[in-house]
Amino acid sequence: MARQRRIGLASSDTRRMLLDAAEKIMIEDGYAAVTSRRVGTRADLKPQLVHYYFPAMEDLFIALHRRRHDRMIVLATDMLRSDDPLAVLWEQCCDRSHVKLTIEFMALANHRSAIRAEMTKEAEIFRDIQHSALSRHFAMKGIEPPIPVSALIILLASVGTQLAMQGETGLSFGHEETRALMERLIDDISAGRPVWHHLSG
Repeated sequence: MARQRRIGLASSDTRRMLLDAAEKIMIEDGYAAVTSRRVGTRADLKPQLVHYYFPAMEDLFIALHRRRHDRMIVLATDMLRSDDPLAVLWEQCCDRSHVKLTIEFMALANHRSAIRAEMTKEAEIFRDIQHSALSRHFAMKGIEPPIPVSALIILLASVGTQLAMQGETGLSFGHEETRALMERLIDDISAGRPVWHHLSG
């Protein structure tokens, strides 16, 4: 009978240190640089411990993405309780502090189907929370948004993420005008006004 392999506890401080190390390496040098040896060295631990807690490197990447997802869920839930959730959501989408990790996970997902499936599943959960929060906010304020809430979320996320990613590379062409346009859209919807009504004048 095959001997079952032991795996370290998910709540272990050692496991957390390994994930912290992997995240830093991923941000600084890309996902391809995340090896058991480098993670162990960065965490000041034996490389063998990486495989004790994560039997395969794919398990480490999935655990890292889940931890990041959990943090984002908490942040989104707290921030979308704001009196102005659209503005808060927009600023979150434009936040450049997490864009490098996002880029690396997207690149990794192109090569690892398990990572891609995990990202898709977690993104759907994240979008559901955003949709519920915004729909509830509009209902409480008696506002009928001019476009579907789901489309509004994707619009903010797509434009905000592009601004953040381009900003990381030093590209800023059209950013100021785009940000101003999006902020007017948010103001109009939040106030129940016709969208971009001032542009026609």
